[in-house]
Amino acid sequence: MPATKAELEKIGRACPECGHDLVIRWGRYGKFISCSNFPVCRHTEPWLEKIGVTCPKDGGEVVQRKTRKGRVFYGCANYPTCDFTSWKRPISSPCPKCSGVLVITNKREVQCLKCEETFLQEQIGEASTETA
Repeated sequence: MPATKAELEKIGRACPECGHDLVIRWGRYGKFISCSNFPVCRHTEPWLEKIGVTCPKDGGEVVQRKTRKGRVFYGCANYPTCDFTSWKRPISSPCPKCSGVLVITNKREVQCLKCEETFLQEQIGEASTETA
């Protein structure tokens, strides 16, 4: 079988260190962003998968992350300054009782992280509550 090398996918930003394009690469632990001028410039960034929810603490974007053992959790993209994390997937609708963050507990229910009240997903009306 002939060996083929995949094209690097450009993300449309310039490297802050050298000015070349930033590209998506695959490494031992999954996707990451790096400079296209690799041997000379060693700038890298993590690949963050956004889920479309704002952080309740600082208003940043909530992203899907993985632990060292591969377990999925959700946390703020501004990690060192903001420490919001959740094992359960947050949704964009606020709690109807206290305006807190709602997380998916199972296929039919969501729970508020602030007041710990449980609601049915039909009551909330969240259209895109797909589980990860």
